[in-house]
Amino acid sequence: NFKPDIDSFMSLLRNRVASNKASDDVRKSVDEEVAAMPLNLIEILHPQALFGCCYAACKFALQHQNLTSVAVQVRAVQALCCVFAGCPRMMLLDSSSLIANLLKVDSDGYDEAVHDKFLLSLKDMMVAEEKRLEKGAALNLMKESGVNVSLGDHVLGPMDADSDATIAGFVLQQHFNTLVDSFLFHKNASLRRTTLQLVGTLLRQGMLCPLDVISAFIALQGDIEPEIRSEALKMLQMEDERHPTFLDNRLVQGLETACSFQMKVFGCTAPTES
Repeated sequence: NFKPDIDSFMSLLRNRVASNKASDDVRKSVDEEVAAMPLNLIEILHPQALFGCCYAACKFALQHQNLTSVAVQVRAVQALCCVFAGCPRMMLLDSSSLIANLLKVDSDGYDEAVHDKFLLSLKDMMVAEEKRLEKGAALNLMKESGVNVSLGDHVLGPMDADSDATIAGFVLQQHFNTLVDSFLFHKNASLRRTTLQLVGTLLRQGMLCPLDVISAFIALQGDIEPEIRSEALKMLQMEDERHPTFLDNRLVQGLETACSFQMKVFGCTAPTES
């Protein structure tokens, strides 16, 4: 007599999981649909499309020709990364290459403060996701909220979140060359420092191959800023301990990159102050 009860329970559990999965798919599709709409066509702020509405507002603030206030754009990129943290799939939307434009350095583009805040917010987003995965913050929050983790209404919640966790790293991998060429070797020291922290975070999380960044770390040993040199040296030492042959493999390339970096940023090949 006990077996039918188990079968009924498992059937109920499977139906609930399927229902929640379908509900998540609908919510994500609604978010993406609303995010692609112009802001003036969004009449109401619906809970099911909260991320999409916020994304549309950020996109409007960053792309509208009459909104050139640096302060507004700085807040917009900060809010944009909050949207990405809550719904990583938003990073896969094209939206006239919004992310690519934010990672582009040109005379008609965004102010350096906007780039700096965007890179810093991306780093903070990646660190927060790393901590969530390490400490199981999502499960702890569910327990504190009184939700039974094993038999709750959203059984696959944490698994769904984990499946989206790598999206941000994947998107940033596509822009790795831009991060290094445009920002890691930028004339603005704050941008170099912030980009180095972001690259270090991606490297620690396994999103980047050490061979791709060791030459850049070597080049930054010629930076005029002691803090940047020290941070790059720590990362270089850590990678050398993990992969003893990688430094020898990229040493010559690193010295060549250092020369190019110093000429580009400082105008000479000996900028380091004693």
